[in-house]
Amino acid sequence: MNRIPLIGLGVIFFTACLDNQKPAEDDPVVGEIDSDGDGISDADEEAIGTDPTNSDSDGDGIGDGEELENGTDPNSTDSDGDCLSDSDESATGTDPNNGDTDGDGLNDSEEATNGTDPTSSDTDGDGINDGNEMENGTDPTNADSDGDGLSDGEEANLGSDPTNSDSDGDGLSDSEEADAGTDPNNSDSDGDEISDTDELSNGTDPTSSDTDGDGLSDSDEESQGTDPLNADSDGDGVNDGDEFSNGTDPSNADSDGDGLSDGDEESLGTDPTNTDSDGDAISDGDEVANGTDPTSFELPSGNPNAIANEGTWSLINVTPQSDSCAILPLLGALGTQLEDLVVDAFFLENSTNTGFDIYLDGPSTACMLNGQGSFQCQLQTFSYGESTAAIVDLELDLFGGLVADDK
Repeated sequence: MNRIPLIGLGVIFFTACLDNQKPAEDDPVVGEIDSDGDGISDADEEAIGTDPTNSDSDGDGIGDGEELENGTDPNSTDSDGDCLSDSDESATGTDPNNGDTDGDGLNDSEEATNGTDPTSSDTDGDGINDGNEMENGTDPTNADSDGDGLSDGEEANLGSDPTNSDSDGDGLSDSEEADAGTDPNNSDSDGDEISDTDELSNGTDPTSSDTDGDGLSDSDEESQGTDPLNADSDGDGVNDGDEFSNGTDPSNADSDGDGLSDGDEESLGTDPTNTDSDGDAISDGDEVANGTDPTSFELPSGNPNAIANEGTWSLINVTPQSDSCAILPLLGALGTQLEDLVVDAFFLENSTNTGFDIYLDGPSTACMLNGQGSFQCQLQTFSYGESTAAIVDLELDLFGGLVADDK
């Protein structure tokens, strides 16, 4: 039997198989050696400049392989140059590849110093980003930097100063002005020359220059002594603005004191600044009370001559209308009244016309009774002196009254 050659062949064959077997998968491949076990081959580390014998070449606590996966620089502890190490950024949740993670104008390191949130552009949620707050001088960690009740963002929208609780210095905080609807940048929002603070104190409207809508501004009412909260301060039926325009007193219901309110006079058509609108020597109030017309100089019913014959009459008022030679000041200096000059020449005479005539050292002047114990004459020119001498002409309105009833 030839067993030995078979055995020899078998051995030779086995030896040949051992020489030609494949290397184990765990055996290192030439060129892919990773000496520091950081997941990067030594050859690649040499290419990128890291230390193939140190798994954390920059010593920032993050392995070189992990840095490559994260996109950070394994040769720099601070990949984005924001003065925070990559490991610190990893711990705080910021982006180690972006110096300003939240894009608010402050780098991550500045945010750490200021106490703001580097992952939020508006740390205090007031509508203004942290970088702008730092530039404006407001507190990026406090939504209401000046403590006036308005957030910094609201103040920015209003145009008020977020670092000053009372931007216009009128005594009202910006928040109070916002509630009142006034302008926090103007101490007199309605321009009526009264500050917003005083208006709120007085009860007037700081957003309306004429609170009661009577045509007078609140400041005009203040100077006139009228009520800026009442369009008709004296309650006479005429608003204060109209009274001011008409020349009546808005704080006096009866400006001329004739017994009729200014509103009644307006309704009747009489003059609220004249006690005797029709000039008949009887006040408007008395005429209304007696049933006569205060706007018309009327003759009474009946026989006027009988009234003249049966009564004793006298001038009770002489009103000058013109003075050609300035005699009136002279008379005043002498203590003489116009009545003193004409009374001696005054007498009545029955007239065939309505009313009666009076004589003043000359032609008669027609006068009319008013039925209330008085009369008025037409405008009278009263002359002193002869035709060859200086003549003083006075135009007078003559009023008379019944002195005694001779019936």
